[in-house]
Amino acid sequence: MFGKSAALAVDLLQLGRAELALGKFAAARDVLGEARPMAIDNLGPDAVPTLVITLGLAEALAEADDTGRAEALLAEAAPRIAAMGPVGLPQGIAARTRAIIRLKQGRTAEARREADRSEQIFRTLGAPGESYLKSFAALRRRLAA
Repeated sequence: MFGKSAALAVDLLQLGRAELALGKFAAARDVLGEARPMAIDNLGPDAVPTLVITLGLAEALAEADDTGRAEALLAEAAPRIAAMGPVGLPQGIAARTRAIIRLKQGRTAEARREADRSEQIFRTLGAPGESYLKSFAALRRRLAA
């Protein structure tokens, strides 16, 4: 048995991202929920993988209509992400997560603003943001509906 480790937390992050991309929100919630304490224990609460796991879990919760818990996770991560500066993967992911939460809350105008912000951050990042940009066509369709 390999045990709970930083490496396993990051592997679970990748699985959780795949589940989110496939629309398997309950599975993503479970995987990322398992990864989060591992990441906190082994990497620390301020580590980028820990923050990305937290944001993915918030997205999965929002998609499952648990926007209250999603907001709480986003609020917990927000000061750590803000301390990293204005542009980076965590900042782009946080804005995208906020867009999804706002969309699920029926706050479409706010969701569009957050999606625009997120997309701009990912475009600024270039190659590191490319995998996240791929999700924007589907998000834009949802925002237009």
